[in-house]
Amino acid sequence: MIRYLLSALALGAAFAAAQNPSTAAKDPPTPPLEAKRGVPETMGSDRSSSAGVAIERSNGATPTQGVLPAAGLPPLPGGTVSLFGGMIQSVDHVRDRLVLQVFQGHRVPLLFDERTQVFRDGKAVSLDDVQAGQRAYVDSTLDGTDVFARSIRLELPATTGQSSGQVVEYRADSGELVLRDAITPTTVKMRLGSGVKINRGDQVTKSSELTAGTLVSVAFAPSGKEPVVSQITILASPGESYTFSGQVAAVDVTRGLLVLEDDTRYKSYDLYFDPTARQLGAQLKLGANVTAKTRFDGKQYRVDAVTLAPVSAR
Repeated sequence: MIRYLLSALALGAAFAAAQNPSTAAKDPPTPPLEAKRGVPETMGSDRSSSAGVAIERSNGATPTQGVLPAAGLPPLPGGTVSLFGGMIQSVDHVRDRLVLQVFQGHRVPLLFDERTQVFRDGKAVSLDDVQAGQRAYVDSTLDGTDVFARSIRLELPATTGQSSGQVVEYRADSGELVLRDAITPTTVKMRLGSGVKINRGDQVTKSSELTAGTLVSVAFAPSGKEPVVSQITILASPGESYTFSGQVAAVDVTRGLLVLEDDTRYKSYDLYFDPTARQLGAQLKLGANVTAKTRFDGKQYRVDAVTLAPVSAR
């Protein structure tokens, strides 16, 4: 009898468990959500958070990996795209503009900003990599009256180079030219090649004009111990007179420093005048258009006279 009752109780418990399986075993834990790859809901300024995400551009350009369009900028200018190839002559990263000396000989001023894509060897690089002296191909389009650089393709460093500096010594017997670099105070020894071309402006001149203190720009190629110079452009010689025109960008009466900006050439010039000439310093107002006649003394351009451009009547 007791055995019968125990069997009945066990059978009832099994039947109840079959009717309510949740009492026999707990529900399995909910698996964690999987992170799906895609564009984040909120995009901050850190570009690394979107690495590997292809950004599709509506202008038909090739998608760029890891580069997000800058917020708040207008779309790229439309119109016909023109390709220019040449040497970057100057770059102004403050005003976002550069001047390209194209292979045909003329110069093209170009604007750029965060929308401009820069490539080197097929890889995207920063706008900071765009520097003077580089060979480049630029896809551009008109933006009003300006030419805007949509993309810049930088060529890999070539076997030739360019530099500028001041002649320390030229030895005609050996053809050795010693230059003081324009950026660093170090001196560099070069050797003039057999077919070197020496120009002063548009005129061809001789190596005898490479006197100490002369400012030059040189093109050279590596060769053994000393680079071989293939072309020299004389920029200024001691004792000669030079005229500069432009807008007054800065004046330091104490130092006798006048900085002129030439917007047509995208260059600025440091000119020096006598600090005791207070009348001259008083005439130099910021933004004024002036013409300065100077004399190069081997170190600085010394101002002999300044002429203010007449103010146009409104």
